[in-house]
Amino acid sequence: MDLFSGNGFGLYAFSRPFLFYCAQLFKDRIYLESFPSRSLFVFLFALAEGPILLILLKALDPEHLPNLYPLFFTVFLPQSLSTALLSSVLFSLLKRGSSLLYAEPGTGIGGK
Repeated sequence: MDLFSGNGFGLYAFSRPFLFYCAQLFKDRIYLESFPSRSLFVFLFALAEGPILLILLKALDPEHLPNLYPLFFTVFLPQSLSTALLSSVLFSLLKRGSSLLYAEPGTGIGGK
């Protein structure tokens, strides 16, 4: 992902596993069975990715960053919102698909 974004530092290689481990720490403390709770959980972590990337970018490259405030509403917030909505739908689809993988052989989709 770093290559496609033009980012030479490899910030996604650090930020995505960091956010994943943080999500793993908090997932047992929050009720995540409903669609809104999963969407909110993913939205907050997708929203946290921006400041983490900015902090890493500023720490590793002391060049002056341009004004990023307009990009928050036009790029970053819609990206975080779409990530939250799509991932929650994918979570439920993958949960249904995994039940097919672990079903007893010969029972089929409906079971007995």
